[in-house]
Amino acid sequence: VGGHPMAGRETPGVQHAFAGLLESAVWVVTPTADSDPDAVAALLDLVRGVGAYPFEIAPGEHDRLVARVSHVPYLLAVALTLVVGRHAERERLLFLSAGGFRDLTRVASGAPAMSRDMVAENRESVRAALTEVRAVLDELEAALDAPDAMLARAREAKIARDALPVVKRALLPPLFDLVVALPDRPLELARLATLLGDAGVNIRDIEVLKVRGTGGEAMRVGVGSDDDRERARAVLEARGYRVR
Repeated sequence: VGGHPMAGRETPGVQHAFAGLLESAVWVVTPTADSDPDAVAALLDLVRGVGAYPFEIAPGEHDRLVARVSHVPYLLAVALTLVVGRHAERERLLFLSAGGFRDLTRVASGAPAMSRDMVAENRESVRAALTEVRAVLDELEAALDAPDAMLARAREAKIARDALPVVKRALLPPLFDLVVALPDRPLELARLATLLGDAGVNIRDIEVLKVRGTGGEAMRVGVGSDDDRERARAVLEARGYRVR
């Protein structure tokens, strides 16, 4: 029975795994007409047992979908990294790189051999997806001379991007986010977690949104309900944290 989790890190090897790696992850299961029903059921039980969410899909459909949300994004990260890495002013460009560049290129740090195999084994679906990407890039290039067209594309993209959590909620538990500004001092993240834990708020997800050499950082904190979010907001604001 084919399948794999839609989870992992850009760093390879079991030494980079951690206990919650598969928790709440989507795990794609791709049975065929020849698959043993008992084997499929056993795999589904295993997936649920590690805290992941099984998503059954035909193998060919899997290839078409992951080309667009996994394989081509990897190639775009590689392309953007190469544009900067090959540039004559590489060092200055890297010095200026901020959160957007780092977020977009993170997966380019993945294991090269594994990434090569990933895209090579799905080359036909990847080619089709790259054709779509080129068409959109052509649209954006043309829109450079048409501000209204660029604004329309940007608005369209924002709507699609903002809808991502809604799409996930059909399968995964919803998250309710707030963004907290933290001082750039040791143990600040531990203090944040302790304050929320003492208030009975369970942190379901957390993400560093930006990091600077000085001045602190912003954390996106995901909790399990709107009530938890408002309780967390009240607790943190009472302690002087800036929350939005």
